[in-house]
Amino acid sequence: KKDADSSNARSIPGLRGTPRSARSIRSGDPTGNSGSGASASITKRSAYALARLAQHRGIDLEDMEHVGFLSSIMRELWPYVDKAGSAMVRDMMEPMFAEMLPGPLKTLKFIKLDLGHVPVQLDNVVVHKISDDSNSVQFDLDVIWDGECDIQMKSSYGLQFGVKSVKLSGRMSFLLCPLTEVLPVVSAIQYSFINPPDLELDFTGLAQVADFTIIDKTIRKMIQDIMAGMVVLPYRMLYKMDLASDYLKTYQPPLGIVNITIESGRGFVVEKGIVSAMDDIPDVYCLTEFGSNYDTPWRTRTIWDNLNPVWMESAMFVLSDYDQAIRIHAWEEDKSPIDPDDDLGTAEICIGDILVDGGRAEVELAIDEEMSGAFISLACQVLSLTTDDISSFDSDLCSGPNKLCGCLTIIVTKAFDIPLKVETAATFVKVTLDKQEFYTSVVTDYPGIDCLNPCYDASFMVPLTQDIVESASDVSGVVEFNLINGVDTILGTTTVALADLAKSPGMALQEKSKIGNGGASIEYRLTMYGVDTSNMIVPENAVESSSNVAPVKEIRARPLSPTDSVDFGAKSIPHGPKPGDMGSVRITAIRGRGFKVQKYAFKKDDVPDVYIKMAFGQNKQKFRTSTVKNAVAPVWGESTTFALNDHEDMLTIDVYDEDKVGDDYLGSAQISVSELMIAAKETELPLSITKYGKPQTTGAFVTVDCDVLGVELDSSFATNSSLGMSSSGSVDSFDSSNQGSLVFGSKSWHAA
Repeated sequence: KKDADSSNARSIPGLRGTPRSARSIRSGDPTGNSGSGASASITKRSAYALARLAQHRGIDLEDMEHVGFLSSIMRELWPYVDKAGSAMVRDMMEPMFAEMLPGPLKTLKFIKLDLGHVPVQLDNVVVHKISDDSNSVQFDLDVIWDGECDIQMKSSYGLQFGVKSVKLSGRMSFLLCPLTEVLPVVSAIQYSFINPPDLELDFTGLAQVADFTIIDKTIRKMIQDIMAGMVVLPYRMLYKMDLASDYLKTYQPPLGIVNITIESGRGFVVEKGIVSAMDDIPDVYCLTEFGSNYDTPWRTRTIWDNLNPVWMESAMFVLSDYDQAIRIHAWEEDKSPIDPDDDLGTAEICIGDILVDGGRAEVELAIDEEMSGAFISLACQVLSLTTDDISSFDSDLCSGPNKLCGCLTIIVTKAFDIPLKVETAATFVKVTLDKQEFYTSVVTDYPGIDCLNPCYDASFMVPLTQDIVESASDVSGVVEFNLINGVDTILGTTTVALADLAKSPGMALQEKSKIGNGGASIEYRLTMYGVDTSNMIVPENAVESSSNVAPVKEIRARPLSPTDSVDFGAKSIPHGPKPGDMGSVRITAIRGRGFKVQKYAFKKDDVPDVYIKMAFGQNKQKFRTSTVKNAVAPVWGESTTFALNDHEDMLTIDVYDEDKVGDDYLGSAQISVSELMIAAKETELPLSITKYGKPQTTGAFVTVDCDVLGVELDSSFATNSSLGMSSSGSVDSFDSSNQGSLVFGSKSWHAA
């Protein structure tokens, strides 16, 4: 096994093994035995990856693991880190409380902030080069903090609580690049967590707060979002050792596109019926996270009533490091609104470990750190990025949900001649593409900083889908740069069309462009990549068996196969609607509120001209409202009708500000028809915009209404009293807690 894999490992530039917790990883055990030998084989495989790395790089294995002196240094530095870190946390978090937290939490302020006496521990260092011809060195290490803090917060509404301990653990990557032959040799250091770190907060003083669980989750999520948008790959923090170093030479592009396939599962067990006489065969789906997208996981379809589900579903992600991990969470779906989905366990494995094992692995699911005996098989393949070919923009291999046809890197380095006074300058650059927004840091006056010629040195990576670029022959999409001062005063705007970028040599464009009417300019570089699909392995599609269909006698709310029927005594109703067979829905865009006036420094402020684009269902039926001019609270009152194929059909709303140059994206919202039906009234949807890959609310809302226009049934069926239905075919009432109910179109039947 070791000899056979050795040559393959060396053919992957930059691949190395890293000490990781592998409790939930299994590989090469087709029998499914999970005895005491499981952990031993896991340890051997991880050690083998390290040993191969040591052999390839000529590094002694013992020297690369334990470096206690780093923790000793940190222990001496900690009193200073405590003071500096406390000030940084206060300055960073309090404005974010006001922007990101709901209701009374917006006014939270720190009344005491002490990080305690327990320092961060650093260990398990691995040093390696990115590639043999790279002028850079990277080292990775574990960062563990079991902090005993004294943090007290209070809101203006009298809410007061604290944090007495913080547990943070993750693996960080430090990139030293570029290396020069002039002191200090290392021009800049970039650092980031390879995967989102684990975070636990122990609150105090929340016993009197009714919604303490919400506060816990909200604050933890906000901290995780901040870290994911700043210091989790693909994002890196930058520290310049040489202030004159060129960030364009420091930036490291992605390694490629990783295509991950969730293949199958085994070892799931039947849950014996307690309340019901029926045993419950699991209905399994998987949520898969990769990189910093921990809160927007990719979901497989549900395989119904199957102990050995087969999915063979794939998704693509941008790969920045071979130690980036795939995190799989298996669930059993339950359609009942009063019975949440059941947790079947989680597992994690890094891309490098899968590649070491030949591109395929099996992971064992764990529940509360106990192995469950259930397994998920998965595969991955790394596809190269290319600036010579964008045929992937048209390729069927890169088409569809969860697929990528390339990526775009955006680097904003500097701005020049900001037309402001030094004391009022607080500038940053907002970059927009499609529905995504990215922001540089804010540069203000500070000793040694020229705030009128600010250096931003920020990079952003945008995954490209075929919906964004449309085609290789006629690439669509526009990158917009906004130079902003303060909160929202726009000093100028400039744009770059992706079509122009595609025609540039090497699909790269580096420019210093005028921005606005005040004489300012910004410097940036754009690079667009296609995906090399020439060696892409396409798994065969699995065919679901009829056993995935729920037994009729359960009358469970779940999809049935198009050929099955539901038997109610003498009547048999075919299920599995064709488009529109479940009737149609009338969606009404009623009104909006909370839209903002855009302030400009050198021209008239812009009151938005708002319109809505709707997309409905899997085939993306579309509708556009009229434009309401100069309105922060527009009223439309416009309706359209969509064919209804499934009660889980999604309504997507995108809101824009109409403009002569290019319409500005104001946010989006999404909701299923079933949620609108349950609401049974006008529904106000908060709009959000994706920033750093994370959705954030804008403060604007759109109100919609939904009317279901059902399918008419013949009178003989409508008068069947055993279905508890009136002779007119209308529904007298609907009890959402009644699990013995079935819905077709706008009609509901209840088991007698």
